Amino acid sequence: MTRAEPSGSQGVEHDPSSLHEFENFYKTTVQRTLSIAYQFAGRNWDVAYDATQEAYVVMWERWLTKDKPKYDASSFVVKIAINKVADHFRSRRRWESWDCQPDRGCDDDGYEEALSRMTIFALVRRFLDNEPPRRRTVGILYLLGEFDYTSIAATLEINYRTVCTHMKRIREKLQPLANKIIKDGEGGGRS
Repeated sequence: MTRAEPSGSQGVEHDPSSLHEFENFYKTTVQRTLSIAYQFAGRNWDVAYDATQEAYVVMWERWLTKDKPKYDASSFVVKIAINKVADHFRSRRRWESWDCQPDRGCDDDGYEEALSRMTIFALVRRFLDNEPPRRRTVGILYLLGEFDYTSIAATLEINYRTVCTHMKRIREKLQPLANKIIKDGEGGGRS
């Protein structure tokens, strides 16, 4: 992150401890924020990167005005990044294709496990793509972003029970897919 001045704050003296605190916040949270934005953007690196950087600019401006969020700042910056991704797609009036073809071939010992995880993630991602926007967002945060229910509720500013309801419906719909994956893994699938 560069030390660019946020809009409207040129010539203002900044508390060095505040800058240091924000730099630490950025360093410890940026990878997770970028990863979630990347998933939410349908694996579009450019959109995810831009949304993440814009989210941290907004956060920096809030940091300077001492207007930090009342709850976990890392969840707040993820929420901003998700909104920036949504804004990007809204501005284009379409959703881009989220096709994911995993690369083939290397002799790495963990390759089969990684390929299996990628396949499962792709199936879950495809499933979530067909869900309504709010449920899709809850599913991405829980299943792919590893957020807990409380963090999701705070990040999306929705009721905890609403998160529970969305996840219950996701689990009910995912059960047949999970059964198929288990069956295929036990040799009941393609040979």
